[in-house]
Amino acid sequence: MCPVSLGFRTPLNPTIIWRYMPLSKFETFVQSSALWFAAVSSFPDRFEGTKAAAEASARDRLWDRLGVSEEQRETIPGLTDWNRQFSFVNCWMMNTKESDLMWRAYAELQICGET
Repeated sequence: MCPVSLGFRTPLNPTIIWRYMPLSKFETFVQSSALWFAAVSSFPDRFEGTKAAAEASARDRLWDRLGVSEEQRETIPGLTDWNRQFSFVNCWMMNTKESDLMWRAYAELQICGET
């Protein structure tokens, strides 16, 4: 178990977790018994895999208190780009019911799995 809290919460039982995907990916999932992990850099949203504004602001305040130099801070955009290329994700959603927004956002998707 990780001794540091990363801000993730363990879902309560029973929590429904949804996965929206194309039928072809679902078929591959069933046949291979393996999940597909996409590179974060493959997403069209350039903010995927980056820090949220609130998190970046909290980080900057911490750095101010610690006296982190501007030179050190300038390395962060490069690390973020590196992180986006070498991070792989499989996205799921916790919700009590299906999401019309998710269906519309991923209109090409043909299946939604529920845990």
